Amino acid sequence: MESDALIAARHKRLEGILDERQRRLHAAVEAKVLGHGGVKRVSAATGVARGSILAGMKELDLPQAGAPDSPRRVRRGTTSLFSNPSTEPAGLAPISRTKIAYNYQRSDELGLTAI
Repeated sequence: MESDALIAARHKRLEGILDERQRRLHAAVEAKVLGHGGVKRVSAATGVARGSILAGMKELDLPQAGAPDSPRRVRRGTTSLFSNPSTEPAGLAPISRTKIAYNYQRSDELGLTAI
């Protein structure tokens, strides 16, 4: 049929550009346009498995992530537990490099070894 040749031509043209998910969705759209028997015809024309086309059709029926009424995951940057150093508890004050170097040197003098 002429429509099958057109489907095959479109698929061949997009084959190197689309990833697996996009290829599945493209085949699903083609099958939906054809209606009854579309999955079988698209599968035969493109070589995409019928199961992949059916999975793509299910994906198309799901609400899109960018839709205004769909819930979105909000990502926030990491922040310090104490963003203001003056409100930081005394026990959590940052240790300076000189204190670390002194303690390391002192452990060598006492014969202590690192684990």
